[in-house]
Amino acid sequence: MMISKFRAWYTPFKGEKYGQKMKYGSAGSLITHAEMSPDKYILMQSTGLNDKNGVEIFEGDIVRHSQLITDISIVRFGEFGVPNVEDQSYQDCAIGFYYENASEFKDIEPFNMTVPLNSDYVKDVLVIGNIYENPELLTMQEAD
Repeated sequence: MMISKFRAWYTPFKGEKYGQKMKYGSAGSLITHAEMSPDKYILMQSTGLNDKNGVEIFEGDIVRHSQLITDISIVRFGEFGVPNVEDQSYQDCAIGFYYENASEFKDIEPFNMTVPLNSDYVKDVLVIGNIYENPELLTMQEAD
């Protein structure tokens, strides 16, 4: 049985950058804190997978799929369409971890299709940051 791991983005002062940090700890402790102060904690669950360098992948991580700067995605959890790449349609709906394209091509088909995150799709993935500590990674390529 796999025990779920979590991390939490902690913002002690609403709207202020002062004191913001990523907290790691036991799932029970982080969940308890988040339940007591939902406006201060944003929980992110581990996918149970590691990137090509062995770094654990969490919900909210920003990942690069290859050496191309434009191939950046955000790891998300929720309901997503399972793509049929041949005809660029969605053949089914699933709930779980998936990649949301964050590159400059995110609004163009077929690049806007979601991709399920599983062991087959992490072989060449590299965690480069997360949406809370490194939001500039999402806008960096738009400025290029």
